[in-house]
Amino acid sequence: APNYKHNGDGSPDTNDVIRFEATCPQRDKTIVISKESYRSFAYLGGISYNSFIKERSENRGRLILHEWGHSFGKLMDEYTEIGKSDRSGYPNCAPDKATAREWWGDLLNEPNIGFFEGCSYTSDNIRPTKMSIMLQQRYLDYDYESVNERILNQKLGEYE
Repeated sequence: APNYKHNGDGSPDTNDVIRFEATCPQRDKTIVISKESYRSFAYLGGISYNSFIKERSENRGRLILHEWGHSFGKLMDEYTEIGKSDRSGYPNCAPDKATAREWWGDLLNEPNIGFFEGCSYTSDNIRPTKMSIMLQQRYLDYDYESVNERILNQKLGEYE
């Protein structure tokens, strides 16, 4: 395993990770798993950074799945958080109900799909599920659900 440089807050130095990533041109996506303590994160369509120190062992796989949803599927966080700015965006975090209806209205007959307030850090945005792995990865009863699964399957289809 590579020994990445880390910032003062414990997070990996992203430039160092990108430098290492460039040594593997055949890679498609990069997932960093770290023993350092920092808040896990991922760039939409980019690298996923996962700190295992803050996660109980039974939640580590779901943490990777949550961050992979960002990096591979470009899925937005489906929770609210004080102090973060609005980052609504396709496919799972609409700025209003009309946009949500355009994006996933065809899936309203699916279990657990609807229009729920609170997504991508503000209570004004609309998410497709009451609960999913993009809202809270620690609850083992919830998966990505239909809206997010559709996007992930489309992305996976590009590898056929």
